[in-house]
Amino acid sequence: MQPWLSCLPPGRLSLADLATLHRSDKGHRWFSRHGYTDVYDPLLHGRKHEPLTLLEIGLRHDPFYESASRVSPSLCMWRDYFPNARIVGFDINDFTAMTGGRITVFQGDQGSRADLSSMRAAVGAFDIIIDDGSHAAWHQRLTLEELWPALRRGGIYAVEDLHAPPVALEATLPATPPLADLLRDPAYLRSLGIEADAVRFEKDGRLAVIRRRS
Repeated sequence: MQPWLSCLPPGRLSLADLATLHRSDKGHRWFSRHGYTDVYDPLLHGRKHEPLTLLEIGLRHDPFYESASRVSPSLCMWRDYFPNARIVGFDINDFTAMTGGRITVFQGDQGSRADLSSMRAAVGAFDIIIDDGSHAAWHQRLTLEELWPALRRGGIYAVEDLHAPPVALEATLPATPPLADLLRDPAYLRSLGIEADAVRFEKDGRLAVIRRRS
């Protein structure tokens, strides 16, 4: 059995501990040390044992990526945190060797509606969606607009690293306002059926969390 297919006993470690164990930058020890686990743990802890479907877009980027095996630290972290959940990954690079057990990985382009739609059709609905992809505003907007309808009522949609747009990539994409600005625009939120007070910003605006109420 591949090491990423084995799972820890549920309930032994906090989300921050799991981020450290699996070398995810969502915790406090590795790489950019974003500390997003501080937000996710209290937000999601009450649903730990539910049979959720969680999607993460963007599966690995760190200083050793080119020489690293195609294993996603965050998918391993989520799998161990949610012992009864289906964990879905989506990345432009090929992580499909991780597919097995409760993990399913799709290779696709976040900038392609067709790729996002194909993945959505294969999976169905989601309870949690985390966009940790390219961080380009156009990609973030396209992904939100394509996947928000697939988020179940009561679900959580998170967009990470709003502070870090990739300048070179942005220059090649259609111009669009930063997603943080769109998420503060009542007209844009209404167009998607998102209540203005369902959006909150965490970690000094680096992380947006949106709750689907209906």
